[in-house]
Amino acid sequence: AAPKLSVRNMANHGPLEDALHTGIKDAQSTLYEVWLVQALQHKRGSKMLHFVTLLWNFLLFAVLLGLVQASVFTWVWNFFIFFAAHCVLMELWRCFERPEVLVLLAFVVVFFVPLVVCPEMYVANALLAFILLVQGLEVVKCFALLVLRLWLHPNAYWTKMPDRDEADLEKKKVAARNNRRYDILVEYLYVNFMTYELHLFRALLILFLNLAAQTVLVLLDAACGLHSCLLLNRNLGCALGCFVRRKGYEP
Repeated sequence: AAPKLSVRNMANHGPLEDALHTGIKDAQSTLYEVWLVQALQHKRGSKMLHFVTLLWNFLLFAVLLGLVQASVFTWVWNFFIFFAAHCVLMELWRCFERPEVLVLLAFVVVFFVPLVVCPEMYVANALLAFILLVQGLEVVKCFALLVLRLWLHPNAYWTKMPDRDEADLEKKKVAARNNRRYDILVEYLYVNFMTYELHLFRALLILFLNLAAQTVLVLLDAACGLHSCLLLNRNLGCALGCFVRRKGYEP
């Protein structure tokens, strides 16, 4: 789930990181806000680090371009069409107070619809085309953030600026406004450039792997008590068999 208010609609009374719900004990915290805070952390680093990150992503994108076959580029343009549809869905997501059904629909459009609409496309080519698209978007995102950072000069510590006179107060207001403008662009690129969907995909993959592992352990424990025997007590085990009923504890 995601909060109903976007960054552009939040009150600018302090750093955005403090306004987001990210605490473990906070009942209103969401994974979206936790991931968004992580995306905002790069503005605390130096501009040189941001430039090196851009250069690294560009070199990685160039290497990928040199490794893939020419036939893959045909499918990249098809993925751009699905990416445009994804951006439209994300704008609707903002307009209708961020319903999760639109996030799931955008998730399906990006990851599964290309395989259905283009059945002649091999899965390997689709995966390579998607990786190229994601890496290209990462380069564009890093470039846009670097340009905006050089323009706005966001200061993550603007709340600690002095406010002794009117000139200091004006500088502090300008710093707060520029910092919030930068945060708005970070959230926009985080959502529209599919970083949010990739994080959701990784989270779902981890949940699926956890479910698979727990299912195997439950079957082993139900069949012969192997899991309980190894981790708890060997007396809890029983002879091999199909779902053998073990005796309960007898005092």
